[in-house]
Parts: sequence; C-alpha cells; structure tokens
Amino acid sequence: MAKRTPRVLAAMVLPALVACLLAALRHPRVVYTSDSTAQQSIVRTWLDVGHGVTHLPADTWLFKFPLYLVIEQFDLAPTTKLLIAVLVLTAATFAVLGAGAMLLAPRARWYELAAPLLFLAAMNGGIGSNRNLSNYRNIELGLCFLLLALAARYLDGHGSLRWWVLPITVGLTLFWFDDPYFQVLMAAPLTVLALAWFVLRTRDRRLLVLAGCLLVSFLLLPLLQWGIGVFGLEIDHTQQLSPTLESVSSGLGRFAHDTATQLGVERWRDASALLITADVLTVLVLALLLAGSAIGAVWFWRSRELIPFAVAVNWPLAFLGTLVQEGHPSRYLILAPYGLVVTAVILLPRLRERAPTRVGRPRTLVIVLSCAALVSTAWGATSALEVSRRPSDALVAQSQLMDEVTATGVLKGFAPYWYGNVTSYLTGGRRTVYELECTHGEMKTRSWVSDTARLTRPAQRTFLIWVPGYYEPHGCTEAAWNQVLGEPAQVTTLDDGVQVRVYDYDIGRLWESVPDGLRRS
Repeated sequence: MAKRTPRVLAAMVLPALVACLLAALRHPRVVYTSDSTAQQSIVRTWLDVGHGVTHLPADTWLFKFPLYLVIEQFDLAPTTKLLIAVLVLTAATFAVLGAGAMLLAPRARWYELAAPLLFLAAMNGGIGSNRNLSNYRNIELGLCFLLLALAARYLDGHGSLRWWVLPITVGLTLFWFDDPYFQVLMAAPLTVLALAWFVLRTRDRRLLVLAGCLLVSFLLLPLLQWGIGVFGLEIDHTQQLSPTLESVSSGLGRFAHDTATQLGVERWRDASALLITADVLTVLVLALLLAGSAIGAVWFWRSRELIPFAVAVNWPLAFLGTLVQEGHPSRYLILAPYGLVVTAVILLPRLRERAPTRVGRPRTLVIVLSCAALVSTAWGATSALEVSRRPSDALVAQSQLMDEVTATGVLKGFAPYWYGNVTSYLTGGRRTVYELECTHGEMKTRSWVSDTARLTRPAQRTFLIWVPGYYEPHGCTEAAWNQVLGEPAQVTTLDDGVQVRVYDYDIGRLWESVPDGLRRS
C-alpha cells in the first residue's frame, strides 16, 4: 500500500495539472461575460459599496463565495483574480473527483485512475476547466462523485451514520442550494433507485436511511431559500431547471450540433491534422465509454451495487434533462462525460481481474484513453497559443469599452445585463454598473445576479452604456430616451457602435422610488 500511495496521488494530481495548464493558456483569449464575473462582481460590490438586497439565481454558487472573498483581498488585476479562481476551482475539482473515483474503485491501479481523468481534463482542448468559467459547475462536479463514493462505502458497511445523519442532511441541503442541478439530475433519481433497490434487490435498511437523508434535504431546501432572505439575499427561481414536454421535439437539429460543440467534436471542415486526430480519438473514446457504461450497468445490477449502477446509468438522464429544457442548453450535458469517465475508472480494474489471461484488453483501453488525452492536450495548447497571438474582435471590443468606461472617472453606471457585471468587475476602482433593460419601449431596472446597493449608492455623475443593438430593437430609441434622461454631457462612440454616455446627475434617481423590476411609467 505504501508503494502504491505516491503513484495514486500522482494519478490524481496529473489531470489537475493538465486542466490548469490548458486553462492558463486559454486565459488571454477568454472573453469574460456578466455570467462568468457575476458572483465576483457581487462580492466586489459588498466590499466597495455595501450590501442592499442581493438577487441570485437558483444556482447560487454558494461554495465559491468564500474563495472570492479571499481573492478580493489581494490588490491584483481583475483578470488575474479571475484566472486564480479558475485555477483553484479546477485543481480542487480534479482533486476531489480523483478522491471519489479512487474510493469507488479501490483496486484500480494508478494508470487506470489517471488515464480516464486525463482524457476528461484534456477533452475539447480543456473541458476540465469548463472553458475558464469559474461561475459554473466545477467543484460541484467533484463533490458530487465524492459524495456518491462515500454513500457507496456506507452501503458497503463501512461506518455508521447514527451521529452524522443531521450534519449530512444539512450539508446536502447546502449542496442543492449551491446548485439544484445535482438535486434534479443525480439526487432525485438516486432516491427513487434506493427505494426501488430496497423493494426489488435487497432489504438493507441503509438504503432507507440514504433515501431518507435525501428526501429530508429536499424538504429543507425551500426553507433555506426562504430563510436566507433575512440576510438580504433573494433567490430567483424563474431561470432554474424547468422541464416541459413541448421542448423535447423542438430544435433537435440544433441540439445535435450543440452536443457536438459541448464535447468538442464539431470542427471537421478545414481542420488541421492535429484537430482531426483529436476529434477522431475523442469520438472513439466516447463510443467506448458509452459501451462500457452499458456493460457496467449490467454488472452492477447483478452484483447489487447501487451507487456504481446509478453512476453508469446517469448519462442518459443528463441528455434527457437537457432535451426537456427550452432551447436545449447543452451546458447541462457536463454531468454526462464526468459520469462516463468515473464509470470507466470503476470498470477498468474489474475488466483486468475478470480476464487475467486477457490483460491486454483493459491495457489497450488505457492506451487509447492516454493517446486521446495526449493529442487533445497538444491541440488545446497549440490552438490557445495561436489564438492568443490574434485576439478576437469581441475581446478587442471589450477591452476598448473597459478603457473608455475607466477614462470617464465615473463610478456609478447603468447598462444591459451582458454589459453590467463584467464592466463592474473588469474596470475595478469601486465602480458598479446596474442593469437597465428595455421592454416594449419602457426602461426598467433589474437586479438579476446583482445587488441593489449599485442602484442606491449616491453619485454626482453617472454613465450609461448605450447598446443600440439591444435597446432599439426593444423599442427604446435614442431620441425618445434623450427626452427622458436629457442630453448627456459626454458621449464616446466605440468601433462597434456601443456608446458610453456620461450624465452630470444621478440618472438612477429616476428609478430609485420604483420597486425593482417594475416598468417606469
């Protein structure tokens, strides 16, 4: 065991290093958005301006706030702090995921653990870092499989939950509060499976304890979401998972393309030999992983192993959960490749042990996984370095906007959502930007992933980021709103037509007396 430990630790660290390397190489070309800077921007508002009412989506990313609070104590460039957050979360994700996979497959050799995780880290040139989006599922994915591994150990008779039922239930509730995605696509199906397992497979009371903890955590979640209002936090449920049967049959062609994009195999035409090789190997590995999940599901059912069975059959739920969402958002597919890779880690040592005279077969799978990881890493690194030398038009436009907003010297501003959080965060200097949207010719404020302190902070001057491509199609013409706001004291028009308009008074006073979210009459 002592000789095995360093190799296993290396097998857990290496995928994290690859994912972090690709994230660091991609960083200079990343165009951050108001989603990918939302929680950091809120933390920055709390520290610079104060706290009013913070409006968060159902996926609050609660677990990330402590990290952001620590990072914001350092006097670094905003983009540097974003990169640090991505690297910390990416490394933590693969460390926790590796620990969960090792617990689920305690007899796995180091290379049987490393090869699948390396493929996951390198797939699509760096899917492991979720495209440098710190405000997305990363550490949550690792925690999901670690919790599943601990549940498997409990069901196998390792330990008792007598004194741990309450803290575990509360911890699960906090997990669903952080991201209800895992409650819907992993915990709820596992609850049904546990009860069915008790009825159909084995009368083990530990199955009832597991299902009971999950059910109670589901009941506690709405209480937590309601009670958090005491601290000035409001949860908006309008954007959470909302399945409809009507969504299944619409836009299936687009869904197929988005799925290929999510998995990184959509680029074939005029592609380099390296990219085509990476795509071919990725498709081959995914096909092998899908076949392996089917084999694993049969094995785990026969051997009465609930948790490995739940992991093996979860990827169809991830696809179904995406299909029933309006617009089929392919970002919800991220659980599928993680589940397939963890299933592979569980299966590889069993394949080796079941066919000792045919040990070459599992080794062949390990070699294929390693080759796919190596080629994907090479493509991800070379493409990141190449594109970094030629910044995209979107990145150039964003940099120009940040420079112009900073040059105004004004600290309070307004903008459409996709310009709000990102401008607040990237320009720094105690600057805040509150959302000002247009609906049927009426402008109104909105606090989607923001804090009302941005609206109520006092100011002598304010700025408005006027985006003709957004405001005018929604009925807010420049001429009409000049009559409402008055002529700006200063207007700067950028290369993409966006304007930075400076006013010598606080235009936020026009909306302060109106409850947030109502139209101004």
